[in-house]
Amino acid sequence: MNPGKYTIEDVMKKLSPGHPVAGMVVNGFLAETTTFSNYSNGLAYFITDGQVAVYDCSKVDGMVFGAADAAGAEAEEEEAEA
Repeated sequence: MNPGKYTIEDVMKKLSPGHPVAGMVVNGFLAETTTFSNYSNGLAYFITDGQVAVYDCSKVDGMVFGAADAAGAEAEEEEAEA
């Protein structure tokens, strides 16, 4: 790792179990997740709808924190108003 340059893997290593994560961007596509479980040996584990999803950190392009939840809440509000 270059000094001053951080990777997604560095972020995942510092996340605490149970941290909310709305999604992972893998190969340009959003994969929805809900909760970070743990990081081990280059793999990140997430809980999604009661199932465990495992991601190779070297293939993850980005992470979404809370944005998907906010967008979903706005859509629900709009539907309730209609």
